[in-house]
Amino acid sequence: MVANLYAFRTKDPKVMKATGDPVGPDNDRILTEITGTVVAGWGTNADQDRVAQVVALLPPLHALGVTKFGHPQHPLYVPADAPLLGWKPRGQAPSV
Repeated sequence: MVANLYAFRTKDPKVMKATGDPVGPDNDRILTEITGTVVAGWGTNADQDRVAQVVALLPPLHALGVTKFGHPQHPLYVPADAPLLGWKPRGQAPSV
């Protein structure tokens, strides 16, 4: 299953920021229903306040890699054989 930080999706961060309510009415409820291994992969352009909101809704997160700023890399930008790593936002200890 793939879930998103926002219900609204676009390749252009400027379009996302200009949208009135990119989260939408049901996105957070759907995120709270996710179980099992959750792989974060929003890359560097995600709003950090939104990231904090979503991290609080989900079970411990994993990533296929991290950016130089510590964000979980988008799956399109990691090798197919990338290992799954425990991931938490900077300032928190990584999950094991």
